[in-house]
Amino acid sequence: MRRRAVARVVVVLLVLSMTLPFVLLRCDEIGRRRPVVIWHSFTQGSREDLAIRQVLSVLAAEGREITLEIVALGDLFGLALAQALQTGNFPDLLMLPAEWAPTLYRAGLAHTLPLEAQDDWLPAVAAALTRDGQLIGLPLFCSTLALGRAQSLSGQPWPDSLAALGRQAREAVAGGGGGAYWPIQDLFYTVPWYMANGGELELGGAPGTDPPWDALPAVDSPSLSGWLAAVDALRSTATLEVPENVIGAWLDGKVAFGPLIPGELSAMRSLGASVDIGPLPGAVSLLSTWAMMLVRTAPAPRDDAVELVIRLRAGGDDGLLYLAAAVGFLPPRYSLFDNDLVGALGLAGYLGPAADAVPMPSGRYAAEVWAIFETALLEYVAGAKANEVISRLRDSITQLAADH
Repeated sequence: MRRRAVARVVVVLLVLSMTLPFVLLRCDEIGRRRPVVIWHSFTQGSREDLAIRQVLSVLAAEGREITLEIVALGDLFGLALAQALQTGNFPDLLMLPAEWAPTLYRAGLAHTLPLEAQDDWLPAVAAALTRDGQLIGLPLFCSTLALGRAQSLSGQPWPDSLAALGRQAREAVAGGGGGAYWPIQDLFYTVPWYMANGGELELGGAPGTDPPWDALPAVDSPSLSGWLAAVDALRSTATLEVPENVIGAWLDGKVAFGPLIPGELSAMRSLGASVDIGPLPGAVSLLSTWAMMLVRTAPAPRDDAVELVIRLRAGGDDGLLYLAAAVGFLPPRYSLFDNDLVGALGLAGYLGPAADAVPMPSGRYAAEVWAIFETALLEYVAGAKANEVISRLRDSITQLAADH
């Protein structure tokens, strides 16, 4: 799931040059009214796909009926976009990870939406989708990484440092409870401590300005040293191997501490498990956002497509709230976290991590920078010395700048 987020970034930066053949089968027009065609990047038949179809179908039936054709593309999403860029045969609406949006916007393929003053989007949501003072896609739902803790430990203070996390994890094992796990070989699970130490994966620009498209991050030794020290701390904290079935391990009581994304927690709760959720100790998470983009293939978007977007925002963004709840992800606005539904789903504990998070990188060099950091992490976990890893990482970023 997490590594798929990186794959999206890789594909989005290659999508303009991809030439692989791809054929989409489309349904015939239904009746005299052409359906609103929507592509999304989840797998057909998945929980997310079924939830999207259910919620959008309800919205489409309110008032004047809107006919929908929803195409779940999964891993073929990038190929479909590549083919569409060559042929111009785009759908009316794209439901896509926000990391894709800037590239499509730069290609002139987004009808923008107004950025209303009363919209309290989470900071990373707004940063991912705001360009030139407008939204390049309607935020739908989001996901980030947080710390999960067994509810049997609820009487303890929340760990505010990796040292405290390690101490509580060892105490849990000594008391006969579950252990702690951490996938330290996956950059998504450790990079939050790089950013907490002042690092960045791409430059964010001045507040209120669009992020630079082609600016490489400035990598400094203190941030990198702090990151690798956190990797050491997480490695010593982990008393368990990373379980093949994360949800099953929590359900069986084998885990007392571990990282969780909202989709995992939602699945666990649907099976009867309850887990406390809170911030990663001393870290800043990445936040992934999914958006609805009105594709610009004509001077104005189709009325039915615009109407569907309007219905998502009607009633105080009820459509956004129920869509996020149905897919098991987080709402994109602060105010929506106050809803009882979010509390009932056990997702309220993600507000702190989501509010402090930074957006997934989406600039020109996002995939290459991520690959450089991932290589450095794997080298360090395999036993390379910290100073050697840092030196090679900095050299790689410098070379990347020289190559472009």
